[in-house]
Amino acid sequence: MKRIAVLAVALAVLLSVGCQQQPVDKPQAEATESPEATPDPTPVVTPTPVPEETEEPYVFPYESRLIEAKDKNNDVVGYICIPGTNIDYPILYGRDWWFYADHDINMEKNGVGSVYSHFNMASYEFFNTQQNLVIAAANARTSRTLFHELHHIQEVNLGKTHCAYKQCNAELDPTVLPDFSKPEGRIWDIAICDIEAQWEVWAMYEAGGDKGQVNYNTWYPKKNEKTGIMEYVPADEEDVQKWIDTQLKNSQYDFGVEVTTEDQFLTIYTSGDEHDPTDDSARLYFFLKQVNPPSERFRKQSGNAGEAAETPVPEAETTTAPTA
Repeated sequence: MKRIAVLAVALAVLLSVGCQQQPVDKPQAEATESPEATPDPTPVVTPTPVPEETEEPYVFPYESRLIEAKDKNNDVVGYICIPGTNIDYPILYGRDWWFYADHDINMEKNGVGSVYSHFNMASYEFFNTQQNLVIAAANARTSRTLFHELHHIQEVNLGKTHCAYKQCNAELDPTVLPDFSKPEGRIWDIAICDIEAQWEVWAMYEAGGDKGQVNYNTWYPKKNEKTGIMEYVPADEEDVQKWIDTQLKNSQYDFGVEVTTEDQFLTIYTSGDEHDPTDDSARLYFFLKQVNPPSERFRKQSGNAGEAAETPVPEAETTTAPTA
């Protein structure tokens, strides 16, 4: 009985151990590398491009009038309009010298002519005087047209209240006529020989004298028969500077405008008022330079104005400039 009891106990112990749940090794979860925390990308801010400030290209304000005039007569080489005056005309140049000094735009002969250029660009270049373009017209005192009101501009800026020409005696309004003390008063829109630009007045005066002064002021290519050279065409940059100095010295008004030998010039003239009208040498001159768009044609060039002084001159070209 004792043996049976021992066996029973042993059997009970075995059954107890066999019934206990054995631990099962769980598979280890694969070690995964956690991604590094990366900051949210900062958006790249592309600055809005700021357009460069560029000046608007110059547009000639009287282009439609110029085109209309050219449609009427292909001898038209430009247009001039000066606000505050009745100067509003096409500029002509005829193949026959000084044709438009006594013809109108319809090619009909009259007593006062038209506004005209001394030459066209081809002629200026032939004589090498293209640095100083020239516009002239009659001082039509009776009708008070063409370039008569250049005198009104001159006189009002010299403090006068009425036109000096007695038969005109117009009252001069300083609030209407160009005021040289302001840039807008001395800057004029003029198209001439394919140059459409604003030009600034830098000298002005009225003077009598011999015809040589007209020729000198306008670089008139008159050939000296003895020397064979152009008497009034600057031979070099030094001559151009002397010409500038002469006009500044003679000017009746101090414009305070800087002028250099590298500028593109425009000379405008008509007959005088304060001098005897029968004196062909009395003239009123305005000297201008191109400012907008600026001219680069004569920049950094020395001696350009006289290099063609020995160019043969057609016989017709040796005459003196006519009376404006």
